[in-house]
Amino acid sequence: MMLTPAPNLHRAPPHRPGTGTVPDTSHLDPLIAALPERIDENNWHTVAAYAEGFRLAADHYSWEAHEAWEAVWHRTAPQSLPHELLRGLIQIANAELKLALGQRNATVRLIDIAAQHLQSASPKSRATTVLGLVPTDLSAALADWRTAFAALPKQQSTAMQTAIEFERRQQTILPNSPRFPWPTIKINQHAA
Repeated sequence: MMLTPAPNLHRAPPHRPGTGTVPDTSHLDPLIAALPERIDENNWHTVAAYAEGFRLAADHYSWEAHEAWEAVWHRTAPQSLPHELLRGLIQIANAELKLALGQRNATVRLIDIAAQHLQSASPKSRATTVLGLVPTDLSAALADWRTAFAALPKQQSTAMQTAIEFERRQQTILPNSPRFPWPTIKINQHAA
């Protein structure tokens, strides 16, 4: 049986550091507590916190996605392909958070850091998956996102700064901002 985390489990507004929001990780706590000692290619598909990170990121909960993936990252072997892939995902979530905060330069810097980690996560065979994803496909999507973001007029970036008040009220990514195309990950709750 395949399962994806239920939509709208997380009802609090997305946390945006420095904006007065308060992080709510209460729904993540049991997922993180249930993490196996080690996460690798043999068991990633059973890890609900990993899949939840994608749902959170797709729903504009970048800080919360980072928290979910960081917990998973700590359970991967250092310098392994899964370890590097998760570092890339964490930095993409961080880039989206900085975008939501109107921080253009930080967004670009984090996109570039994410690209380095995804390159490190790419096995020699371009079609090989790591934790259910093809790192080279993620790298291509990241490059496209960076290009779309870089193409925004500088004045829109300034407008983003002044629109932070709108962001605080609406708790969504600013209108007309390019978004990273997050994949959907499914987990198998019955796998050993």
